[in-house]
Amino acid sequence: MQKLFGASRATDAQPDPRLARRIERLGIVILATLAVVGLTLVYWSVIRADALAARPDNPRLVEAERRVRRGRILDRHGAVLAESVGATGALARVYPLASSGPAVGYYSVRFGAAGIERAYDASLRGHSGDLWSETWQAMTHAAPAGRDVKLTLDATLQAAATEQMAGYSGGLVLLEIMMVGDTPEAGIRALVSQPTYDPNALADQFEALAADARGPLFDRASQGLYQPGLVVQPFLTAAAVERGVLSLNDIVADPFAPVTLDGRVQRCVVRNDESAPTARHTWADMARLRCPAPLQALGVELGAAVIGDVFTRFGLTTPPALPIPTTGQDALIDRPELAAIGQGGLTVTPLQVALATAALAGDGRLPAPRLVEAVTDASGAWVEQPSAIVPTSAVAADTAAAIRATWPLT
Repeated sequence: MQKLFGASRATDAQPDPRLARRIERLGIVILATLAVVGLTLVYWSVIRADALAARPDNPRLVEAERRVRRGRILDRHGAVLAESVGATGALARVYPLASSGPAVGYYSVRFGAAGIERAYDASLRGHSGDLWSETWQAMTHAAPAGRDVKLTLDATLQAAATEQMAGYSGGLVLLEIMMVGDTPEAGIRALVSQPTYDPNALADQFEALAADARGPLFDRASQGLYQPGLVVQPFLTAAAVERGVLSLNDIVADPFAPVTLDGRVQRCVVRNDESAPTARHTWADMARLRCPAPLQALGVELGAAVIGDVFTRFGLTTPPALPIPTTGQDALIDRPELAAIGQGGLTVTPLQVALATAALAGDGRLPAPRLVEAVTDASGAWVEQPSAIVPTSAVAADTAAAIRATWPLT
């Protein structure tokens, strides 16, 4: 009996401590795995929620986009430049003016948006910014009503300017100077970039357009940088007149002297007066003849610091303020004789040059550019979108008038 009881006591011994340690380690592994899963869920559902929801391949986003009837984009007279057509769930974005250009841009569920389509995406989609109304729309699955956007563009001028640029590469900008109270504004009537694309054919041609070395998707009017050449002449002449360096009636010595640049001889743009070397030409005549030699001499006299200040005052070194992307580039002027003829490090966009010229065409102040006139509110009424830019003075009004008087009529 004693042996039997002894056997019973041996059977009730404590569990193997090695097994306990294994179970403990397994528990730690399971808890660590759950912690990693929990942190991953928090990361994707909270921290990265907005980025995940905004991914273009998000099926819910794509489905929601197809239900949104975006607002129209109109020109200043009400002509439709972009609108959504079709039934809800199968909407298509169409552009009645195929040459609507970089200002209007394009919209695609697959390829995104550009131009005003991108800049005013929230308004065109009907987002009000009201949390409660947007929450109610989401709960009821009601598609928001897009708002219309009216631009300063003129469809007729846009089409005509595009036709004029056919076969060329570059940008073209047409402005109309308006006084809004005491503030000069430059309404953009046409914005052309060549080579261009048809936004109606974007779905079929996007890959080819993106791969095209000519860059048809690139906006040359507001972002293309070019050496201005003798385009800078009226700005430097105006600054020299204002500083008392010269008078427009002063005789220019040897205006037809050749200028060698990179091994090439540069002469006046208008050369028919060179046959009369004894004729006396003034600085007023240079607006028509556009000769590089006198401008080079003027650049040396003004100096690099003054030339840099002139370019800054005329807005040639800063990006114009518009809802669409614009470009500007400051330049280190170390050779004033080159900067004075638009060579060297200075590069400008067609939009910058148009605004600088507008300053001389007006009262000497650099006008505030304007591309969007108004946007409809929730009731459909137009709400004006005034420019918030304060115009800056490039030259005095009388100086601008004097320079303007020298411009050739054709």
